[in-house]
Amino acid sequence: MCFLSIELIGISVVIIGYSFVRPHQLTVSGLIQASLSIAIIAAMVLRYFQLLQVVIDQNQAEISSRMDALQARIKPHFLFNSLNTIAELIASRPEAAETAVENLSSLFRANLKEKSSFCPLVTEIDLVKGYLELEQWRLGDRLRVEWRESIHDAQWPVPVLCLQPLVENAVVHGVASRTEGGDIIISALQTPRVTTLTVENGIGVGTGNHKGHGVGLDNVQRRLRVLYGNEARCRVEKTDDRYKVTVTLPKFAIESQT
Repeated sequence: MCFLSIELIGISVVIIGYSFVRPHQLTVSGLIQASLSIAIIAAMVLRYFQLLQVVIDQNQAEISSRMDALQARIKPHFLFNSLNTIAELIASRPEAAETAVENLSSLFRANLKEKSSFCPLVTEIDLVKGYLELEQWRLGDRLRVEWRESIHDAQWPVPVLCLQPLVENAVVHGVASRTEGGDIIISALQTPRVTTLTVENGIGVGTGNHKGHGVGLDNVQRRLRVLYGNEARCRVEKTDDRYKVTVTLPKFAIESQT
């Protein structure tokens, strides 16, 4: 239908043009030549847009599959650590273990309902607070958390599980690995154009030996590249006794734009 429409419009323009400018040169052979030329051009243009749409569909499918694979690696990582916490509570505090199971169930129900790769910022923060509550039962006073929030748009879209894995790493490396525990500072700051999420913690003895715990940070960085390209930032700062990860997110991502 598009091809025929272009062909009919082209022939009509040729006929009208010749009728006004050079009516004596309007012949059947000329119309046939013009019709063939228009047909070739129309076919090339339509084929170009068809191939362009195929490329767009392939890119969207690739982004979706990569996101599914990365999120599939993060969710079991979170689950296994939470189950370890509950396992420790069963022996010492059965009632707390029951409450922890209920909290974990609520967290995963919320996660499974999420169809998009994004969720509101407030949802991600609630998820982190639920996770910290689980760890607080296990670590007690050893876990000290300070929140710094300056949020004007709680519905700002952020990638699902963009903050929780970073907080989990801070708990594992900066608190659980130290006999005296440690502090974690979590910041969520906004300007009209960007949201900045920061997790800072002390470095425990032997932290560098836990290679498996790099899964969370690695997946967050990969997911940011998939969703935002070069528009988002994930910066790691490390000193002798402090470790800090800063994630900067713009308002819109590649997925929401496409």
